[in-house]
Amino acid sequence: MRTVTPRPGLVILESCRLEAGVYEFPDGMGLTIGADNIVVEGPDTVLTGPGVPGQPESYRGTAIRATGVSDVTVTGVHVAGFQRAMHIVDGGGWTVAANDCSGNFTDPEFGWGDGPHAGGILLERVHDSFITQNVGMFNWNALEMRDCISNQVTGNRFSHASNVGLKLWHSSHNHVAGNDFSHGLRIRSGETHARDSASVLMEAGSCHNGCSLLL
Repeated sequence: MRTVTPRPGLVILESCRLEAGVYEFPDGMGLTIGADNIVVEGPDTVLTGPGVPGQPESYRGTAIRATGVSDVTVTGVHVAGFQRAMHIVDGGGWTVAANDCSGNFTDPEFGWGDGPHAGGILLERVHDSFITQNVGMFNWNALEMRDCISNQVTGNRFSHASNVGLKLWHSSHNHVAGNDFSHGLRIRSGETHARDSASVLMEAGSCHNGCSLLL
């Protein structure tokens, strides 16, 4: 497996190991996975975006994105400071394992409302995939699944979200077990309501999801 140096706008078309080190993406333009049937490994690889804690407007871009590709494994990458850590659209057979997606977009001072589709991992129309043993703390949404079917979400630590730890929208027949979605909370001192935040939120056509949660 060849070693690749991460850089803004890199398109990955074959299996590779990301070179160890800390790599800055000041404009938020991250990596794109553009081929099926590949493995991307990132032990000791840190991708940092422009986001600054306490400044929600400073978070931009997506660290790792893919559209229309399947049978991909992403493992061992550490991502922080982006609008989104990962965004996968229209694919199946993915394995996202043992990544650290903590410290991306968050806005604990946001008022009432749903807010952006941002934070940790966003999956759209993804099926038959595995999201396992990842960490995604201190994000807006830790894991958001939209129109997703028959995925396995197991053994992740997706806690301390300022909006939702796990959000399902039009997502059904998924198996969710052994995860930590605790402290999905957005509240100011003295308030008695959590301003639309939650540890787990299943809505709008999400059904037949088998859940065993560690909250």
